[in-house]
Amino acid sequence: MRELNTLPIEEQESIKRTLRAYDEVVVFFENGKYTHGVCLKSSYAPDHEYVGTYRADEVYTEDERIENYINEFNCYPPNYKGKRDYQMMHRMEDEREYDPETSTLTIWVGKLIDGDFTLTHKEAHTI
Repeated sequence: MRELNTLPIEEQESIKRTLRAYDEVVVFFENGKYTHGVCLKSSYAPDHEYVGTYRADEVYTEDERIENYINEFNCYPPNYKGKRDYQMMHRMEDEREYDPETSTLTIWVGKLIDGDFTLTHKEAHTI
């Protein structure tokens, strides 16, 4: 298994994005590109290689995992100990903005501050 920090930066970021919502990601290299997930095939490319399995708890701290969960699913995970503001969760959902001309989704993002989740800014993502 390769260390995460030895992979190309864009692949590291892709793995980290996947680990915001999932506990682990399995990575392979084939046909000159990285792929995530497992499937059986009848044949493999000559450059097929298992790169590694990366786990969220190895990449993110517990607080970061809580932030990732809330930012991805707009709800609190069972292990969240802070103040629960369900109006804020509805705001995160209701104030999502999609621009079809630029294929951009703008969403609220927050962080844990003194143990409580707080919205900090909006982020735009190209889909």
